[in-house]
Amino acid sequence: MAGIHNIGAKLLKVQGIKLQEKRSIFLLWKEIVGKQLLQDAADQGQLDAIFVLGMMLMAASSEKKQEAQIMLNNAYINMMRMLESETNLDKEI
Repeated sequence: MAGIHNIGAKLLKVQGIKLQEKRSIFLLWKEIVGKQLLQDAADQGQLDAIFVLGMMLMAASSEKKQEAQIMLNNAYINMMRMLESETNLDKEI
């Protein structure tokens, strides 16, 4: 996540953009990065990372709480399906 700090520093140096606009752009970028990290963790089956990243998204903004809950629920369902299919493969062998 060190990249977030670099983006923030670069945004502060840009001329002609109001500070409030810079803040909005930065927060949007940070949200996109958080969602991508959550998706990557889910794809790799990292349950702890999924939980932590989902909780971070929920804490970031009460407006995004519902969206974060849906993402966590979907990640959990996909993980259970993946574990179930692996268990079934082990039984067949």
